[in-house]
Amino acid sequence: MTLRNASLVLGLAGLAACSSDPSDNGTDASSSSTSATTATDTSATTMSTTQGSSDESTTTAPSTTMVDTTSADSSSSADTSGSESTTDTSGFDCTMVPPAPFVAERILDEVPFQTFAEGGAEDLGFDGLGHLAARGVGGAYLLVAADGTYEEVTTDGDPTYGLRFLANGDLVAAAYQASDILRITPDGDVSDFATGLGGVNGLFPDSMGGVWYTNFQLVGYITAQGNQISVITPASGANGIWFDEVRQIVFFTNYGSGALRKADLIDGVAQPAVDVGSIPGSPDGITFDVCGNLYVNDQENSDMYRLFLDAAAEPLGEPELLVEGGFPTNVANAQFGSGDGWEPDSLYAIGGGGALYRVDVGVPGEAYVTVQ
Repeated sequence: MTLRNASLVLGLAGLAACSSDPSDNGTDASSSSTSATTATDTSATTMSTTQGSSDESTTTAPSTTMVDTTSADSSSSADTSGSESTTDTSGFDCTMVPPAPFVAERILDEVPFQTFAEGGAEDLGFDGLGHLAARGVGGAYLLVAADGTYEEVTTDGDPTYGLRFLANGDLVAAAYQASDILRITPDGDVSDFATGLGGVNGLFPDSMGGVWYTNFQLVGYITAQGNQISVITPASGANGIWFDEVRQIVFFTNYGSGALRKADLIDGVAQPAVDVGSIPGSPDGITFDVCGNLYVNDQENSDMYRLFLDAAAEPLGEPELLVEGGFPTNVANAQFGSGDGWEPDSLYAIGGGGALYRVDVGVPGEAYVTVQ
């Protein structure tokens, strides 16, 4: 597979974690009709468990399961010592991250992106080969080039939220009404990647061929073999998601409370989630730059924020508003550009408003899985 800007060291070889999230108290209005499926991977080996309480008023550890999060051929591990790094090995000087505010430039008006009224699409994915995938009018899956030319891969009646590429070229789409993650091949064949997931929303494919997901009630993981694992439950309002394989941290947003959250995987144990910040709105999709800083879209107010983090993913100040005055139409998710014609130091944001925006933030995005 192709990983932009960095070589990921660690992977998920045998994730079978389930960690409670006692401090998560937000709710999202759209979660009321969903039901979480807390399936476990019975094929994985449980190394040890610690019984405890999920009541945050006590100091007893919540129930956790030890897991192996290091790939079989890996001999190194992530640095979680808390030391702060000011430069990045890809060559970008992280002391030179341009300050906000930035301008949101609307682009590719001729592409018929889908709106909420047409089905609810709110995400996009880059294949790294010069194309952006998004939902179009009439239930189409569009493959869009940077010059505005596009093709319809297929059409499907299931409305979706999250939309990302796997390394083999397949798309995965969060069909929230059907409670499924769909798989769409380059030839346009549509099948189930995973089923019975509740109101599945955010998606994040990893280098092991699995997919992290949220459904407003938990953070889960689908292995490449199709095993369903509840990683953090409960996780009220869980929406956007990103898994940092180097630092072994899963980040997610709480749509209801405005919280930006993380959960460390330490020595194979998924730790209880903690807040790293919050925004005055409804945080949806998240992504990262090459310096390890977090970017999040506020879907409620059509804003975008950045939170500076140190090497251990501890916050350095409060989230800052990136686009003065916000976006003219709804935005819910953004990714850094990848592939010919798409700028690697720009965020491309989309949402239910049916418009695509480019925000030049002057720093490259962190590596993510693109097509091999």
